[in-house]
Amino acid sequence: MEHLTYSLIEYFRTKLVFLLPEVVLFVGSNILLLASLFEKKYHHRIWYGNLLVCLYVLVLGLAIFYTYQLPELSSQINFRRLILFSALLMAICFPKPRSIVQNRFLGEYYFLLSVSVLGFMVMLTAEEWLTLVISLELSAVALYVLVILAWRKSSLEGTLKYLLFGVMASAIMIYGISWLYGLQGGNLNFENITWKIDNKNLAYAAFILAISGFLLKISAFPWHIWTPDAYQTAPTAVVAFLATIPKIASIVIIYKLFSFYQPLLPALSELIVFIALVSIVLGNLVAFWQKNLKRMLAYSSVANAGFLLVATSMQKSSDEKILIFFLLVYVLANFLLFLLAEYYEQNYQITEIEQFAGIGQRHIGLMLAMLWGFLTLAGLPPTAGFTAKLLLFSLLWEKYKTLQLDIYVWWLVIGLLGTFLALFYYLKVPFQAFFKQAKNYQQTKKNLHLYITITFLAILILLLFFYPFLLFK
Repeated sequence: MEHLTYSLIEYFRTKLVFLLPEVVLFVGSNILLLASLFEKKYHHRIWYGNLLVCLYVLVLGLAIFYTYQLPELSSQINFRRLILFSALLMAICFPKPRSIVQNRFLGEYYFLLSVSVLGFMVMLTAEEWLTLVISLELSAVALYVLVILAWRKSSLEGTLKYLLFGVMASAIMIYGISWLYGLQGGNLNFENITWKIDNKNLAYAAFILAISGFLLKISAFPWHIWTPDAYQTAPTAVVAFLATIPKIASIVIIYKLFSFYQPLLPALSELIVFIALVSIVLGNLVAFWQKNLKRMLAYSSVANAGFLLVATSMQKSSDEKILIFFLLVYVLANFLLFLLAEYYEQNYQITEIEQFAGIGQRHIGLMLAMLWGFLTLAGLPPTAGFTAKLLLFSLLWEKYKTLQLDIYVWWLVIGLLGTFLALFYYLKVPFQAFFKQAKNYQQTKKNLHLYITITFLAILILLLFFYPFLLFK
């Protein structure tokens, strides 16, 4: 009996140490759920919300700590760290969203965030399609509830679109996996793939159908339709989460799947390039005509999904670093912009771009920070966004010179045109704020947490411009 116990302990220590972050998140999520049961009774006490925030930060901190104790068994470790770091940054930037607190759902809010992060973490460790689908649905269900958690009548349309498109994408994804299951002779693993039925056209169709769920999460064409309505109506803190962490996990999975299936399906690059180019062009063109700030950022995320898809086709270790860096910069810029969007929405009821007219004359620092975030997304110096796009475009040019494939030239040209186009709508808000006539805005108490957070994000973006791989050391 003692020998069996020792063997089990040794097995868990050596084999399952890789899942320690997920175990911590699972236990922490259940503690958060139990704590939320007392929310109704103790809601009037200020420390209750702070306790939940601290508990959530502790869970994420422990998960990050355990990832750094792991041996380098997999290249996915850096991606897992990035997801955990982004979730921790989410808690710091949006500790107690007002719309969530008002509806007394703070405990449920942090529980759902933890469950969603747990689903994405498990997704990154998946080595076959079944685990991938289950973990994706675990995170998806939590996200559906998060979008409508701060209930408003106006949020119904956005939530329904997200739910219906999500369910449809999941159904199509499972249908595509069933095709792959048959084509691979009853094998759902990613490694050692062999075609039992030699039909390449069917295999290409099955693969594209199978990644539909991930294309929806990154808001890529043609699964982007839910994005503007969900972004406009959901609580801004939830939108910041939707715009970042699901994208990281989904892009990493597409990158992983691409590495396994590309040798067997050489024309996958052409299919990915089509989705990426349409996403970049469509996202930038439609974003230009938007009048609502969050809808503009939604279509901007569609365009950025195209850039992220470009990075997934790169398969060397150095290319992986560029993908991680691009994702990190994207996360920082989005948190900075959504943090400011939430502040102006909650304190000044500003949601439309024209409503920012003249506010830069009163809030110079905050609007300069917003300009900094827009310049980062656009990819202009001296922001880390410039370094990210420069590395990506340089990589595309090197790939073209090495492989002599025209798709890399198309990516490069459309990417440069998309970056130029994005400037026209990214600068609309700063133009309104600094060059339009000022309105009489009611003064509100200065938010120290806001100033500290945006300063931290802005400085980090600047540092990453000079030291792009600072966080990889």
